[in-house]
Amino acid sequence: MSPDNPDFDPGLPQRYEDDIARIKELVAEDEENASEPAPQPDSSTHEEGHSLDADGASGSGTISGTVTDAPQNPVDDCHRFANIVEEIGNNAANPDEFIQRMVDRFIGPNLNVQSGNDFERAANIGNREFGDSGFKSQFQDQSNQVRHFTGGLWAGYRYGPGVGQLGMNSNEDNTLTPGRGVVNSGGGILPTFWPTEDSKADVALNAVSIPLGANLTPRAAEMVDRGDRGGWRKIPANPGYKGLATAIRTQVCQ
Repeated sequence: MSPDNPDFDPGLPQRYEDDIARIKELVAEDEENASEPAPQPDSSTHEEGHSLDADGASGSGTISGTVTDAPQNPVDDCHRFANIVEEIGNNAANPDEFIQRMVDRFIGPNLNVQSGNDFERAANIGNREFGDSGFKSQFQDQSNQVRHFTGGLWAGYRYGPGVGQLGMNSNEDNTLTPGRGVVNSGGGILPTFWPTEDSKADVALNAVSIPLGANLTPRAAEMVDRGDRGGWRKIPANPGYKGLATAIRTQVCQ
C-alpha cells in the first residue's frame, strides 16, 4: 500500500487516544493484581482475558467458542490490531461482512470490497493511527503495517493468492528496473524476487497476509478420495476469518 496520506489529521480520531488510555488502565490493573496472591483455580469456572472490540471497548476474548488469553503486549500496534480483528471476527456473520468491516476499520470508509476500482482507489488512502510496533522485524519499515496487512488480506480474498500477491507486489520497488506498476514490475514478479531494501518488509508481509485472505472462508474437516492411489485423505478444518486474530498473533506479531 502507499505511504500515509499527509492530509490526514492525526488529532481527529479522539477515540483512539481513549483506546490507549483504557489499555493502560488494564495494564495497571494487571500489574496490581500480579502483586496479590493468586486465587486457587476453580475447575468449574474460568476467567476470560481482556480484548478490544472494533471501537476499542473492553470485552472477552474468544475465538470459535474458546477462551483466549490477552496478548502480553496489548499496547503495541500488532497486538492491538489482533485484538480488534478478533472482535470483528466474533461479530461478523460471514467472510464478506468480515472483510468489508476490516477495510472500513483499517483502510477507510466508503470502499466496496467487491469493487476492483475501489481496491485501486484504496492505495491513495492513508492514516497514521497505527505503525509497525510489535510486528516481527522482517515486517517492519516504519510505516502503517496494519493498513498494509489489511490491503494484502483484501487482495487475497478478492483475487486469490497468485494474482493477489503479484498485484500487491507490483506496487513495490525492485532492484532491476525503476518505477512501480504492472509494466515496470514485470507483473509483480520482479519485486517478488528482487525487492529493494525499502520494499522487503512489504513484500514479506504480502506473503503472509494474501494467503490468509484467500482462506477466510471457514471449512469443516473432510475426507477425500485419493483416486488412483487408493484410500482416503483427511483435509483439516479451516477456521477462516474466525481464526485470523490467532494467525496474526503467531505469524505476524513478535
